[in-house]
Amino acid sequence: MKLSHTAILLFTIFQSSLAIPEKRADDPATIAAIKVMAHRMVKNGESYNCLAAIIDRQSGWDYEAKNPSSGAYGLFQAYPPDRMASAGGDWKTNPETQLEWGLDYIRSRHRTACAAWKTLKETGSW
Repeated sequence: MKLSHTAILLFTIFQSSLAIPEKRADDPATIAAIKVMAHRMVKNGESYNCLAAIIDRQSGWDYEAKNPSSGAYGLFQAYPPDRMASAGGDWKTNPETQLEWGLDYIRSRHRTACAAWKTLKETGSW
């Protein structure tokens, strides 16, 4: 009887160690997938480089990044965060929705990603 309980316990431990971990927003594979998404949304290489620089600086490509002092959230550190709801109800968990919101914001406020990047570099905000 003791052997079977031990065997079950060992099997359970072994099985749980093989479980596939949940994807994290800051996981390198997740970040790579988000970069591919962004590249598809921004065809021009120079524009992509500027967009990538903004996201690198704002969130490090972590779509769940949250600024503990301001509450800004996501790839673009939107504040207030729920303003991204204009791009979709899944803005908290979907990096593609955040990218769509960010690109719309860039177009409406700066016209281009490179103009937004220039403003961010010069003023610290965009």
